Amino acid sequence: MLLKDGSSFINAVSTILKAPPAETIAQAQMWKALLLGHVKGLQSFGDALQAACEHGGLMRLPPGSFSEVPLVCRTAVVLLAALRDVAAGDKGGADQAATSGAKGDDCPAPLDRLGLREVVTTLPEVEADALLRLLTQALIAWLAELSTESRGGKCQVKGFALRGVLEDICVAIAASKSQPNAENLALLAVAAHHPLLSSKRWPTAVFWRHLRSKGKLAEPLKAKESALWGPLRNLMTAARKLPASETTGFRQACLAVAGAFTAATTSGAVSLREEAKLLVDECITALYSEEVSREKDWDVAVFFAVEGRLYVEEGTYIAETREDKNIKKNKYLKDLYDDDDLVADRPVAGANKFLPPDRKGKDKPGAKGKAKAKAGTAASGGNMTQSDIEAAKIAEQTATRARIRTYLDEVNFALDALIAITNIEALYSVIEEAAPDLIAHLIVLLKSPLTVLRAQRCLRTLVNQIITEEVLPCRALLPEALTVVGKGWLQRTPSACGTRGDRPVVEVVLDNTNTKRAMPPAPFALLLPTIMRVLFDSCYPLQSVCARALVVLEKQLVLGAEVPESCISRVFDALSVALLALPPQRNATQAAMSAAAKYIIRNEDQLARLSETFYAEESVVRGAVIAALAQVVHNPFFEDGSLDVRAARAVLRLGALEPSSAELAKETLQALGLEADSELLMELIDLAGTKTGLTTEVQMLIAKAVAEVLVELDDPAFSKSALDALTQRFFGDANSRICIARCLDRVFAGSLHGEQLVVKAFRFLLRQALVLTNSSTPEAVELRDVLLAAGTSLIEKHGEEFADVLFGAVEDFEDSGPGAAAGESERLGVAVFLGALSKHLGPEHAKVPEILPRLLQRLLDPSSAKSVQDAIVKVMPPLMKQNKEKAVETLKQLMEIALAPKTEIATRRGAAMGVGATVKGINIQAVPQHNILGDIQDAYGNKKEHAVRQGALLCLEGLTLNLGRLFDPYVVSSLPLLLQAFADPNPQVQLASHSAANAMMSQLSGPSAKQVLKPLLEGIKDKQWRTKLGSVEVLARMTNCVPKQLAACLPQVVPALCGVINDQHVKVKEAAREALDKVGSIITSPELKALAPELISALTDGAQFEHITKEVLDKLLSTSFVHHIDAPSLSLVCPLVQRALKERSAEMKRKGAQIVGSMVLLIKDPKDIQPYLPLLLPQLKMTLVDPIPDVRHTAAKAFGTLANGLPEDMLGDMLPWLFQTLQSQESAVERSGAAHGLSEVLMAMGTERIEMLIPDILNKATNRDAPPEVKEGHIGLFVYLPVAMGNAFEAYLEEVLTALMRAQSDDVTSVRDIAFRAGQVLVKHFGASHTSLLVTPLEEGLLDADWRIRHAAVQLMGQLIEQILRAHRIPTQSAELLQCDVLPKEWRLHVLSLLCIVRSDENGTVKQACAQVWKAVVQNTPRTLKELLPSLMKRLIAYLASSIRERKRVAARCVGDLVGKLGERVMPELMPIFMNNLSTGDEHVREGVCIGLAELINATTKDLLATYVDDLIPAIQQAIIDDVDTVRSSASLVVALLHGNVGPKATADIVMWVLMQLQDVEAEEHGHLFLNGLEQLMAKQPSAVLPLVLKGLADEPEDGYTEFQVRGLASIAVVPDGHTVHRHLSDVLPPLIKIASSDDEEMREVAVESVGRIMDRVEQSGLNLLFGELVGAMQDTEDERRRTAGAKLFERFFENTSLDIVSVLPLVIPAVLPVALADECEEALATGMRTLHCIVKKCKKEELAPYMGDIRKAVLGLVTDPITGKVDQDKLLKGLCDHNGLEPLYPIYQQGLLFGSAEARELAAKGLGELVDHTTEAALKPYAVKITGPLLRIVGDRFPGTVKRAIVDALRSLLLRGGATLKPFLPQLQAAYVKLLTDPTEAVRLKAAESLGIWVRLSPRTEPLINELATGVASHA
Repeated sequence: MLLKDGSSFINAVSTILKAPPAETIAQAQMWKALLLGHVKGLQSFGDALQAACEHGGLMRLPPGSFSEVPLVCRTAVVLLAALRDVAAGDKGGADQAATSGAKGDDCPAPLDRLGLREVVTTLPEVEADALLRLLTQALIAWLAELSTESRGGKCQVKGFALRGVLEDICVAIAASKSQPNAENLALLAVAAHHPLLSSKRWPTAVFWRHLRSKGKLAEPLKAKESALWGPLRNLMTAARKLPASETTGFRQACLAVAGAFTAATTSGAVSLREEAKLLVDECITALYSEEVSREKDWDVAVFFAVEGRLYVEEGTYIAETREDKNIKKNKYLKDLYDDDDLVADRPVAGANKFLPPDRKGKDKPGAKGKAKAKAGTAASGGNMTQSDIEAAKIAEQTATRARIRTYLDEVNFALDALIAITNIEALYSVIEEAAPDLIAHLIVLLKSPLTVLRAQRCLRTLVNQIITEEVLPCRALLPEALTVVGKGWLQRTPSACGTRGDRPVVEVVLDNTNTKRAMPPAPFALLLPTIMRVLFDSCYPLQSVCARALVVLEKQLVLGAEVPESCISRVFDALSVALLALPPQRNATQAAMSAAAKYIIRNEDQLARLSETFYAEESVVRGAVIAALAQVVHNPFFEDGSLDVRAARAVLRLGALEPSSAELAKETLQALGLEADSELLMELIDLAGTKTGLTTEVQMLIAKAVAEVLVELDDPAFSKSALDALTQRFFGDANSRICIARCLDRVFAGSLHGEQLVVKAFRFLLRQALVLTNSSTPEAVELRDVLLAAGTSLIEKHGEEFADVLFGAVEDFEDSGPGAAAGESERLGVAVFLGALSKHLGPEHAKVPEILPRLLQRLLDPSSAKSVQDAIVKVMPPLMKQNKEKAVETLKQLMEIALAPKTEIATRRGAAMGVGATVKGINIQAVPQHNILGDIQDAYGNKKEHAVRQGALLCLEGLTLNLGRLFDPYVVSSLPLLLQAFADPNPQVQLASHSAANAMMSQLSGPSAKQVLKPLLEGIKDKQWRTKLGSVEVLARMTNCVPKQLAACLPQVVPALCGVINDQHVKVKEAAREALDKVGSIITSPELKALAPELISALTDGAQFEHITKEVLDKLLSTSFVHHIDAPSLSLVCPLVQRALKERSAEMKRKGAQIVGSMVLLIKDPKDIQPYLPLLLPQLKMTLVDPIPDVRHTAAKAFGTLANGLPEDMLGDMLPWLFQTLQSQESAVERSGAAHGLSEVLMAMGTERIEMLIPDILNKATNRDAPPEVKEGHIGLFVYLPVAMGNAFEAYLEEVLTALMRAQSDDVTSVRDIAFRAGQVLVKHFGASHTSLLVTPLEEGLLDADWRIRHAAVQLMGQLIEQILRAHRIPTQSAELLQCDVLPKEWRLHVLSLLCIVRSDENGTVKQACAQVWKAVVQNTPRTLKELLPSLMKRLIAYLASSIRERKRVAARCVGDLVGKLGERVMPELMPIFMNNLSTGDEHVREGVCIGLAELINATTKDLLATYVDDLIPAIQQAIIDDVDTVRSSASLVVALLHGNVGPKATADIVMWVLMQLQDVEAEEHGHLFLNGLEQLMAKQPSAVLPLVLKGLADEPEDGYTEFQVRGLASIAVVPDGHTVHRHLSDVLPPLIKIASSDDEEMREVAVESVGRIMDRVEQSGLNLLFGELVGAMQDTEDERRRTAGAKLFERFFENTSLDIVSVLPLVIPAVLPVALADECEEALATGMRTLHCIVKKCKKEELAPYMGDIRKAVLGLVTDPITGKVDQDKLLKGLCDHNGLEPLYPIYQQGLLFGSAEARELAAKGLGELVDHTTEAALKPYAVKITGPLLRIVGDRFPGTVKRAIVDALRSLLLRGGATLKPFLPQLQAAYVKLLTDPTEAVRLKAAESLGIWVRLSPRTEPLINELATGVASHA
């Protein structure tokens, strides 16, 4: 049954698989015998293998048919699968049986049942190896067949069985004695990845790893690993050719194998990398990027269309147009272009409205190719029907799809394989090496819809594996950026490109590219295409992204980034494009080009490519190339000698001759050691002969270089070689002949040696060169002029030495055959050369007289062309100078011929030109001497003969052209003639007038142009239309001026022409229009030349029709300029722009301003635009302060461009005006516009200027005393300056943001608003790139004292985070900042910590704003806080330790919020941190911890706090005795809070501990700390602490008080409540007074000091209580120390108190006076007296006077006998006698004496007398006068007798005690007593008499008294 032929084997397979287990096992036994060779007649395995190899090999894909495999082998494979099924039944599971055969189970393995292991060990090695390979072939073929059969259905063989078969073969290979075959292993590897072998548990990748590591294939693979990868690569190459629709499954299997390329051995790894590199190269080749790029859009559309259905593109509507027949021709265009057909092609009328767009290479509908039509016809036997045509088209489209699909399948396979290989870490180096080539192909594939999706996938994989986020933070966006680059969508919006975000993805990628570290080669190769495309597409709309691309490129090159060698040339090409397209970025472009030359050029070809860029039209490009070549000196390849720099030698030579780069080029030549040699000479000559398309400037440089090299070589041999080479190449490429001719010109002028070379060169010109210039083409004419100039140069240089020889050469040429047949150019050459030779031959030369006639003959020949005549007149002046008599005669003859009526036109012109040349030869004085102008005017007056008038005008033209500026004095006088000629009726005369005007205007100098311009402008304003017409036409001819004169004239000419463009007269209007057209025609800028008609139309009609102006402005803006704008262009554009700036429309003003900026960038010479600045700048200033922001923005940009492109002296008052407007009081709009404009201007002026001005700007912006408008204006600068400066603003970023944050505290709202806006600008532009510089100022702002600063900082911080997230394309609505890998984690933790802290701000506005930011970036607050806690606590401790109050408070509040929200979760972590910092931190940290603990206690629960209180109290005890007051204060607050939360235990423990420490007599060193801590506690919670203190200190300890205990009692003084202090005075003062009365002097002082503190705390209401305690001490009659202590305390109180003591004097005086006046203790007496003095000083005399009675009573009490009650008159009071006791007392009595009532006066007098009675004379002496004077003053007043008596008694006491002290008062006393003797009161008279008796004893003279008494007696008798 089994041994059947191949055709019926499929049935046999089914039978085997379905057979019962017993039968299958029996068949296996039989097949074992077959395999062992027990059955004879079967083909050997070796022969079968050879046959299989000859048939097609075993390594082919798709594999051969299963039926082609030898029957024994394929049946063995099927039996193995069947046995696997049996084994699965025995073991109860399929997957378990899949790998059970080789594990030693009881059930025999399938291969053992089949005997396969025994077979391979029994058979010879060759046979065994052949069998194993055939079995593998059988498995491969069977898998292919099963896969094909199972398409759309279930496979008849289970996956585990197939895996088992593969494993069995692997086991057999492992058991074989022979070495495993590498190809066989490769086939098994592919089979292991076949889809049919995959299952959920055993994916192919897992199965393969099992086979390699644990399976029986591990050892064979390890042995053959190095040889395995080659066959695998071959299989993948074969699989790549398989179509995507193939059904064998091996395409997919090979792709899976590509992802499993890993090596286990070193040799295998080496081989793997080599083969992988080859595979990658093959895959890159298979990308078919060229084929993909060549596919037409139509074919791509067909490919994606539905198969079998005809694809037809929809029609496109084409509007029908009518022919415009009303087209006016411009007659001047014919003269310009020699073209009669001046009308543009007209569209064909009646075109079909609906036509599909024409497809290149495709026939239009209904017009298929002839071949196809013939085929159709042949097929149908006649005309094709519609269905036949459709069928043919469908067939064609099907063929197209098949063609594309053929290579597209390979492309997709290659891309998938590259993706798989890229994901293998071991092969990263291979992919990195191939990245430059690969990315170039991928960029192409991205353009096509056929490959874009797969290419993007490959690109993403490539980027993710090669580029790390450290290298490119936004690497995820690079594939999108490359897609945009590939498709050329750089100018599309992000939405149009389908990219994320609101910024162009390319811009985002470049902005986030690291420019501080060099990118590795592979990442840079991936980024480089983006940079290159941006530069290649450089244009104004892409200016910002181009600028960034240039910066990135330059920085990376400088940092050492490696550019792929294949890209180096393109780098220079791209930079050349950017250099021309973006004038504002020329500095950056040149920097990048220089960096490229310095760092990436490696060989001569690359250096030559850079040098090739030199030959550009623009000089700026040439300068940049020279600057770049100068950097080659520092190129490392040059420095190590591997770079041959001779490739740049020629270009450097040319650069050395260009003024702008000459110095640099010469230095570079010298540095590179490039000397002139023959090789350089030939290189330059080859350059001249082969390089085409060179500008005249470059041609001249080459010519100069050739001549210069010859001069340096100074060798005739080189001159001969150069001449030969040049003459030989002259006949080569016709396009290079002019350049060769210029070289000849230079060589002839100075590098020919010897007669032979000179003659050879001259003959070459005559006989060979000029022959090629006989045609009339512009090129031929130019070449002829150069050759003639070359011949003239040769004659000028060598004519004097070889004049005869050269003249002979001319004659020989004329006599020769070529001379006889010479054309116009040769004849012209002969004439010109003879004229040039004439001055060298000398007047006496025989041939000289013949020259002039010959020249005149040729000049006046009617057949001579204009160019011939012009060439002849150039050489006539020297001849005229030699013979002036002949010249005068010739002049008359030529005038006659020119003015003769019958002269032919060519002869007339020649004669007229000759007149000018002759006058030039004679001198300018010939004009007036020979009345030439008069003759011309007379001739023009001939009204009959128009030819004569024509001749007159031609003479005028001849004079102008030949004399040039020498004719300037006669131009103005010639104008009327010209103006009249313009209106001449004859056309020829008109043409001559035009020609003369052109010539005259072309030769004008600057002053003459102004002289001519004035009358012409006045003429335009004339009322006569003919005058207007003539003036307009002459003005039109001013376009022929030289550029400098033209630039000076056109600013006045064009407006004048615009003024008459709408003149009423038709001819004037037409002339003005033609004049403007003439201005437009001389525009050299190709871009503006094309727009000239529309510009003129806008100037003429735009004032009436605004849309015309608008359209022209739009076209100007949309035009991409590559060339400079010249003066004529400006004359048309500037008036138009000025009008636009004046318009009311914002759009017009914006466009006008934009054009102003563009113009400045494109002008070649700043002086060209200078005349227009007075017109444009005022309007631009008005636009800058326009109310519309967009207009201001554009105007500001224009200001910046002006400042960048023009010298500062041209800008006038721009800068002062901007600064003045910046401080304008008018409106914020003006200040904003000025700020924007000033920022752009400063940026244009350079960073040095900005650096100089920044300090002043910041000073004015932050000066609080400055007016608000000044601050607002200067702050507004920072809204725009950062944007203008870009990364250059980095240096000022932190300083400016700090200033802006300070401005948030300003009182003026507008200042705060503009500062916040400026902050937003900084965050927006620098948030993602300079985060670290922004965070520090924002952090300071978040914790500032001013809430407005904090509010602004919170908002800016939120915007900063948002900006960072956006830069990484992370949605800002649901972002989890801590999990976003956008910044280093420490930065994220830092920012979130700040936000978390500020969420607890005490200001509601700040708190709410911060909460919003927090919600935006934190989605799970508890989880975030848990992760944030370590960083947050570190920050909190720092802020709690800050010296800034606000930081402490917000940090403390944050601690409270944390505890309140997290509770038990945070306390275990917080408490150890706090405890540790409380004991180890500095003073600020300790204070902060206490503040934090206070908030923590407030926020936590009592139960939670109780668990930590035992640990907390020891720490608080240490804090309460801290040596820093603020720490103690905070700690006492913590104790108070603990008391409130956990009860009095905490307070009691701490207070008692402190009191215990105070008792320690050895605590002197630190006792004050405990005392301070006690006072802090007392101050914070007196109700709890005071009882404890009184309890512990009020009772004297057994061993007495210590100093600190005494001071501790005084801590009551810090109790805030005064009533509490008063209430406890009786508890505190007695022990303190007792201590103050002790024997220990030191303790007494401490006690007194302590009581003093308490007394200072006493308030008014407590004085009675205080004095009660003190009076008790003073009145202690037993203890003098106590009295002394009381006195001291009184003294201290009165010295320091500010209270009102008058009310308590009744208590004080009785207590103080006894001690002060009569205490027995001297110390008490002295102290009491000092106290008395203090009382008197403290009170006013007026306040003390009422208490005289108390004082007198106290004094009397001291001198009265307590027994008898009588006053002891002789008793002296010690206080009065020894301690100046009168000093405090007498003023009191005196006050009452002088100002009191009668009773008070009496009391005062008695008191004074008593004081005097009880003091000594010595003690009284200082006060006797002071006391006596007031008594005497009032003794005579009218007082009651009792008063007078008391006064007399007082005086009597003074006389008794004072003695001699009162002698000065004796006269007064005499008079007083005598008067009192007459007093009505008897008692007074008696006392007076008694006192006189005492007085007499003191007075030395009594006679006067006696006489007076006698007189008195007599008078009263």
